[in-house]
Amino acid sequence: MLAPRGGEHSILPRIRRIYLAQVDAKIHRLRLAIDAFEKHTTDEVTRAQVHRLFHNLAGSAGCYGFPQVTGIAREVMAALEAGEHHHDSPEWRAQALRILNESVAAIAMVFEAARGEEELVAGYEGRSDARPPALDGQWRSELAVVVCAPSPDTPLVTALRTRHACHVVVATAVSDVVCAIRDANPWAVVVDEGWPRSHLVETLKAARSAQSYHHLPIVLAGVGAELADELALPTSDLVLPAPLADVRDLEELVRQVATIHRMAQSDMTRDEATGLYNAAYLREHLEYEVRRARRYRHQLSLALVDLDHFANFNAVYGPQVGDELLARFGAFLATSFRATDTLARIAGNTFAVLMPETMQKSGLRAVLRVLEELRRNGLDTENADLPSALSFSAGVACYPANADGSEALIEEAYEALQRAKKAGRNRAYASRRSLTT
Repeated sequence: MLAPRGGEHSILPRIRRIYLAQVDAKIHRLRLAIDAFEKHTTDEVTRAQVHRLFHNLAGSAGCYGFPQVTGIAREVMAALEAGEHHHDSPEWRAQALRILNESVAAIAMVFEAARGEEELVAGYEGRSDARPPALDGQWRSELAVVVCAPSPDTPLVTALRTRHACHVVVATAVSDVVCAIRDANPWAVVVDEGWPRSHLVETLKAARSAQSYHHLPIVLAGVGAELADELALPTSDLVLPAPLADVRDLEELVRQVATIHRMAQSDMTRDEATGLYNAAYLREHLEYEVRRARRYRHQLSLALVDLDHFANFNAVYGPQVGDELLARFGAFLATSFRATDTLARIAGNTFAVLMPETMQKSGLRAVLRVLEELRRNGLDTENADLPSALSFSAGVACYPANADGSEALIEEAYEALQRAKKAGRNRAYASRRSLTT
């Protein structure tokens, strides 16, 4: 049921170049808006303008194959929304300006790197004697890591730099982690065995927030299995229970970091047509969120969303235009739900929305809100072949109210989705199963 559709008809390579030609104007508008925000922080129109620009960027960047930018823009939107009632506070003003400026700088770096990739690939076009490094994914020949360490000259940091020629950026405080990650664009974060254990939770949160658009592997040195289990780490993180005793341990660490990075960066976790996560990632992340919800006694809602009548549209206009419609619809969903929600395209015209710490009633309300927004405003599209008037059908289920595990949660959401489709589409239903008394 959750098999992703192939991306053989992806339109992203063709339109990325067109989009990249427009990004300088987008960045310029963002910076002008931020300048106005700095001068008139309390002005509601100015704040709304900044929010709108990042909202539009989140949608368009995801559509044209830049999920990193979508993730950064969604973080900014969430920060602005969280401070809606504190805009008179000087502390919030300073924090908001810092987030805005750092985010625009990070977005500009993503686009600049993409331009470099395009130029490198273009230099190899028409040549039969060479292959662009982009095809092998080797843009950086050296291993780049951020090391969380109590000082910049710990044995681990020294060994990584001298024996293995790694590009190392050291964060000596939790407050430095986010900036270090965004500056280094690392393959992974390595937590030195001398890092205070009391800082681990905040360090993990900072690392996750720095690159929310994909999972950044984290290597914990000298951490016991009990503490690792308490932290509810994803399975792709690496825990080295014993301290690093010799160079052989260090070599193994470097090898593992490189392997984890290649796995995290591979397109195996992304749907090529939409830039959203795919079914394989959704399954893994769902398992993690269920474990976290069970541990902390939270509720977790899953929505399965079907774009109505997509098969008819695809038959008339063909798979390339159909993929463009899916990309636009995926971008719309990504900007309509919370920054903390996880979105994936799991099969054909079916999308999944994973909503942590959300009860069934709230999850259904969120889906209905998004459906109503689509009915009222339509889909933002510049292609005359793409319909703006669309609707979707959805099913919502909640752990532990409707299901006792990830598989059962999927089944309950799917059953609710089928009922919505049979009832005439253009609606959302919740699971009718109840495991609570």
